[in-house]
Amino acid sequence: MISRYNQIASGAIPATAELWQELQLDNTKLQLQDELLSFVRGVITWNTRSAQEAKLEWENGYRKFGLKATPCLAALKHIDTPIEDREIPSPIEPFLTHGQHWLYAYTIAAPLPAEKREAFLSEIRLSEEAYQNIGKSLNRIIPKKLP
Repeated sequence: MISRYNQIASGAIPATAELWQELQLDNTKLQLQDELLSFVRGVITWNTRSAQEAKLEWENGYRKFGLKATPCLAALKHIDTPIEDREIPSPIEPFLTHGQHWLYAYTIAAPLPAEKREAFLSEIRLSEEAYQNIGKSLNRIIPKKLP
């Protein structure tokens, strides 16, 4: 993207409307990828350090784009307690390693068929309503696909 912009600026290639549109699309893709990375960095921080640090990571990442981290932070409403701290006497316990939380549980449950998802959510004591709320929050902040 930068090299094409430099070519336009130097006059090496003509600045057509089509080329400017391509550059704008490239810029949008990069911004969406960076926003997604900000979210992922926040999740990693949440897992490895503290909730407060994760919230700062999200807020700083989103502020960089002039956006609010509120929808992202809303995803944390039902995942404040790591799964490991919730006494789960079940066969799933060994699978949920140190630092895994409700957001991680959502990523496991989402692709499961309805019956298996219901059993999994029951097993880890995550209500259907909480599961749906996490999904709604994530759908607001993570693009389905890049343009």
